[in-house]
Amino acid sequence: MYKYPIYKQDNNYSCGAYCIKMILKYHHLDIKIKEIKERCRLTSEGISVYGLVRCLQSYHFDVKAYQCDFNILLDEARLPCIIHVVRDNMTHFVVLYQITKKYLIIGDPAKGLTKLSYEEVESVFSGVCVCINHVGRYMVKKEQKEISFREFIIQHLKSNYRYIVKLLSKALFISMCSIISSFYFQILINTIDEVNYYFIIGFNAVFIFIAGVRVLLNYQRKNLEIEIQKKLNYEYVNKTVIHMLYLPFKYFNCNQEGVLLTKVQNLYSL
Repeated sequence: MYKYPIYKQDNNYSCGAYCIKMILKYHHLDIKIKEIKERCRLTSEGISVYGLVRCLQSYHFDVKAYQCDFNILLDEARLPCIIHVVRDNMTHFVVLYQITKKYLIIGDPAKGLTKLSYEEVESVFSGVCVCINHVGRYMVKKEQKEISFREFIIQHLKSNYRYIVKLLSKALFISMCSIISSFYFQILINTIDEVNYYFIIGFNAVFIFIAGVRVLLNYQRKNLEIEIQKKLNYEYVNKTVIHMLYLPFKYFNCNQEGVLLTKVQNLYSL
């Protein structure tokens, strides 16, 4: 692991974002501060404890925020962790890297790497700490290559060809049953004087069987259409909405009210 990475904050309210960057760097994740600020919803008032937790969770960290006294922090906190301090009536986040017998090693986005005594930290500690219980596997997303509409259609057909084959086969059988049924009455009228009673009963039994098969296939086709619709909704609509939640605020501000909702509804209709 990187030993005590330090990053200085670029303004008075970005200490939380830079604490997240130090924690990520400590665990071998070199993430740009711009991305971190967008994920943690950094505003002119800084970042909340909940924002810290949600941002770290987005990088597959199992994170919990605790309210505790200073002694419990020293005895039970898993290091490194982020602690909340109050100095000169100003709130601030720092990273607690290590606890020794004489001092605490602090990663301060405002001052850098510092060694503070127990008394100094206890006097400013607000009682809030953000601890990491487990680090999951984070996969860095690769930039997606833009594809043409034709390539999108081909890719879509390849990934869903089984559904398409099933749907077309059922539609074909239903069409055949419909064609056979359309000739039923014509054949029955033309041959009713030439055949006996038992033939008519058998002929009707065959027709009823074909009609039953048609109803069954039509029922299966509708269920298959619902299944395909659910799959497509998850693939193209649900994922789109989830990705929208991670867009920066400036993206929402530059669009008129209702535009994004209309786009999602159009995507669902498509």
